[in-house]
Amino acid sequence: MTQFKIEAAAMLAFICAAACTPPTEQPADAPTSPSDFADWAGTYEIVAVRRASDVAAPAMTEEDSEDPIGNTITITEAGLKLEGISCDEWTAEPEVGPNPIETDPILSDLYLPSLDGATPALRPTLRVMCEGELVFHLFASDHRVIALPWHNSSHYLIAEKPLSPAQVSRLQNVLTDMKFGDLEPTGILDTATLQTIRSYYEYRLEDAEGYIFARPAISESLLEKLQVLDE
Repeated sequence: MTQFKIEAAAMLAFICAAACTPPTEQPADAPTSPSDFADWAGTYEIVAVRRASDVAAPAMTEEDSEDPIGNTITITEAGLKLEGISCDEWTAEPEVGPNPIETDPILSDLYLPSLDGATPALRPTLRVMCEGELVFHLFASDHRVIALPWHNSSHYLIAEKPLSPAQVSRLQNVLTDMKFGDLEPTGILDTATLQTIRSYYEYRLEDAEGYIFARPAISESLLEKLQVLDE
């Protein structure tokens, strides 16, 4: 059994035990809905695993080293599909309060601030429930990238909707034209392209506090600023 399957099985065990845990009390004015998965629908590929910045525990041990990068998370109107996890009745609702993307620097690249430092409007945190009991939260700044607590909430899974080859080619052309790299427009999101995206992040965050990641998230705000979504 792979480590990802073990983690998925652990999450499933948590789902099964959730009925024994009192539900998290929501503010009286919290928005409610039978299900708000539809606005999150899509297939996301897991591209990174990051340790939460407020967790003092050591990084995953050697036996935990097999990570889920490359696996997919599919969200439909009926709920969430993830290898090793099942639920007869998924529901979801937005949660009021601060979005961890605003407070946890390990998620800081899920959006790209404007040059004047303004932060785009972020999406509300989504409470994901099985049989009416809270299982976990989903975090996002836009409709492209999501973050999911994993490994007993000590880590995050970062997952993105894959870019089309045409979008990748456009991204490669724009970054080359802006002198951040010398990329062939292959339409393949390879290591050289990701390194060039990182160079762009370093340029944009030069005078601001923020983490620079080896594999930065390709957010909607990044693509908009590079005019990739215009294609």
